[in-house]
Amino acid sequence: MEISLDNMQVSFMTAGIKTASDSVSLTAAETEIKSRSEAMDKFQKEYRQLKAFVKDYRDTLN
Repeated sequence: MEISLDNMQVSFMTAGIKTASDSVSLTAAETEIKSRSEAMDKFQKEYRQLKAFVKDYRDTLN
């Protein structure tokens, strides 16, 4: 069996492209996690504000 240098180079380049692709996928996943985390933080903040508003309203009724 004969393996040419060209075939080895193509194989190496393919592995490099796959690694770069995996890195891009990881970055995209990190970005998605970050945006979901920020959305959850915003939701929790708004929920706490709403909860405080309801408590204040109940207190005024008593």
